[in-house]
Amino acid sequence: MKKSFGKKFAVVVAAVAAISVTAVGAGKIVSMSSSRNIHDVVDTVEKTEEKAKDAGININIVDKFDNGYTFKEGYVGDVDHWDESGSKVATTKNLSATYTLDGAQIYLDVDQIVNESGEPEYVLEENYNGTDIYTYEWTNKFVPADYEMTEQDKADEADGKVVFSYGSDEVETKEIKTVKFVKDNTQVMLMDMDSNVDMGELVNMLKTVIDAQ
Repeated sequence: MKKSFGKKFAVVVAAVAAISVTAVGAGKIVSMSSSRNIHDVVDTVEKTEEKAKDAGININIVDKFDNGYTFKEGYVGDVDHWDESGSKVATTKNLSATYTLDGAQIYLDVDQIVNESGEPEYVLEENYNGTDIYTYEWTNKFVPADYEMTEQDKADEADGKVVFSYGSDEVETKEIKTVKFVKDNTQVMLMDMDSNVDMGELVNMLKTVIDAQ
């Protein structure tokens, strides 16, 4: 499945798409797309929460984690969902926030769920104070829009070993870690795409998000 977005958004799509979703009265959602207006990016937790609330996303955002990662910027926008025939079957809201520490970045993403029907890829890590925490790791290969897959690429994709995201300036492979919980039909996810923290630390960061709700 091809996905043509910004690098970070493409990774989020891969994580969201690990959930098999079907829109009522339509086919299975096989791709998502989004655009981002840099002028709509805000630089405080308060402004991000306000924009999220206006979009129907009720979430309390952490300003700073115990390990030092600190809020840098937030953005609220639309995500379009497309089925196998290329028809748009749904549009949902997405909140994205970036946390930084010494140049490294961790991402928070909050997405409205479209008629969730299963989670074959995520692993239930633990139940924390009544909230299930799930983890998911995979290899993501970013490639240019005109990239032609090798036979090995095709085999890796078919086996589920590698997720391919199209639209990058160059070929680059990253190991992705995500942790998530679901709140009020909304998926709340933290993501590391640069091997900045291990999975245990990412889970602890998510617990801080849960405690803030």
